[in-house]
Amino acid sequence: MKIAILYIAIGQYTVFFDSFFRSCQKFFMPDSEKMYFVFSDKEDESFTHENVKVYKVEDMGWPDNTLKRFHMFTSIEEELCEYSYCFFFNANLEFKEKVVEKILPKQGIVVVQHPGYYNKHIKTFPYDHNPESLAYIPQGRGKVYVCGGVNGGCTKEYLDMCKVLKERVDLDYQNGVIARWHDESHLNRFIFDLKGEKYVIWHPGFCYPDFYRMPFPDICHLKDKNYYIDVPIQKKEKLPLILKLYLNFFSKQNFKNLRIRYFKKRYFELKQEGKDLGYFPDKAARCADKKR
Repeated sequence: MKIAILYIAIGQYTVFFDSFFRSCQKFFMPDSEKMYFVFSDKEDESFTHENVKVYKVEDMGWPDNTLKRFHMFTSIEEELCEYSYCFFFNANLEFKEKVVEKILPKQGIVVVQHPGYYNKHIKTFPYDHNPESLAYIPQGRGKVYVCGGVNGGCTKEYLDMCKVLKERVDLDYQNGVIARWHDESHLNRFIFDLKGEKYVIWHPGFCYPDFYRMPFPDICHLKDKNYYIDVPIQKKEKLPLILKLYLNFFSKQNFKNLRIRYFKKRYFELKQEGKDLGYFPDKAARCADKKR
């Protein structure tokens, strides 16, 4: 079986690819042939594996880098059609447990229930309730809220979905509208319209965020990107000067300490398990050893 892995690594997000690639090779459909289709504005040494193809894309800024993912995927439709399945994974994901072929559907789309809303009432689901958007879902309607970080399925059905969502994003743009949660809002509207047999929902453990405690196995772990990249810079956010000064002070005085404490905790945990610690920042490792 041949599986296409879709991955977007624009700007600072290239830092995540190596750990994602190694974990995906080891745990995700290990008996299948996988090819990684990476969309990036940079060249990186972690992209040099034989089963990695890199496509140069422009850094369009926020939210276009995420909203226009369907444009990226459909641009290589001809190549993707050579594969039985396509799956997209957020850049900051890392597999922790094995996922085998028997979980794959024989037809249709695969989506993942959002970890923040699996146990919440429908009234709290952050659907787009703006009737001017093609991602619109009426108040009180819908059954499940799915995340945008993991999705896929049988290649034909998945590409058909991508083409529909690409067109909807473009039409929204023409009307001066951006969906509430960008690609995720459009994905939820698409699932809202589908009949049950045309999609499969995987549990929230397939997108298990840092520091969450859920009654699901941590199969695919979502790293808190704030520990690895400067998110405001990545999004190129234009902030008021007073807020910039405050955030600058906070990040230097407090966030730095929070980050060190987090790495120290993980450092001790992994050291006790005898695991490789090479990826830890040197400063965090030194601080951890010094205060033992």
